[in-house]
Amino acid sequence: MMFLRLLVLALTTVAAVAAGYSVARKLSPEAALAERLLTTAVLGHLFPFAVWSGVSVFNGFTPIVAPMSTLCACSVVAWCWRPSRIEWTGDLHSLVRALGDALRLSAESVLCTYPVLAAAALTLGLSLVHVLWYPTWSWDCVWYHLAQTHFVIQERSLHYWVNTHNDYVNGYPRLVESFSAYSALVMRSDIFDDASQWLWSTIGAVAIAAWSRRLRVARSTAVALGAMWALVPAVFLQLHTTHADIAAASLLVATAYFLAEPYTSMRSVTMATVCI
Repeated sequence: MMFLRLLVLALTTVAAVAAGYSVARKLSPEAALAERLLTTAVLGHLFPFAVWSGVSVFNGFTPIVAPMSTLCACSVVAWCWRPSRIEWTGDLHSLVRALGDALRLSAESVLCTYPVLAAAALTLGLSLVHVLWYPTWSWDCVWYHLAQTHFVIQERSLHYWVNTHNDYVNGYPRLVESFSAYSALVMRSDIFDDASQWLWSTIGAVAIAAWSRRLRVARSTAVALGAMWALVPAVFLQLHTTHADIAAASLLVATAYFLAEPYTSMRSVTMATVCI
């Protein structure tokens, strides 16, 4: 059963990424690879959240309806907006070529890229240990964010209202909490409860790398700068918690990236609005 639950989680994740990529490819066919990856990351988070918000209207955020709706909706979007074989294979080759160029053995990569990637890998490894073996413990996590995750599951909806004197609790967008609740529904366990911000942190890392490439920074340095997102103290200290700060910071960086585009377009305004 554990394998099947992991499979469902993996399939819905792949479907969300595929939907995000398909729409990103149509929105920005001429955009740089890094920008397309950023658009994919943002939309890959948006589509599942939109599905969960929709089923929540009918109290349908349940272990059956939520995964099936997510898989079906994202698959339909990915299929309807699917790029041609030449387009997606070209993007795949470009990605492999760009990573190969960034990681090519050179003085710059040895002195900058490799040490940063090693430090980021160590940070992510320690964070993973924390996620799997140490539960959420800080005050905000337990009494605000974790409680909201439990309310989502209990009420089978993201649109619940808590009777409390702290009315601002009902104003949270519940982005991180929705991903925590979804993993708990699928896994029938809170094992991945603290891993939700891992997903959101990818937006910040890719946004920094994309912005670096826009400024014509070398690929190896851009990769290192993106990986350094995980080394920012506020990020690596909260990466394995249910705080919402990393998600907010990642979306803020992405919003600034799209708004700072040299030539404002409807696509950049749309993506900035989505991030906001």
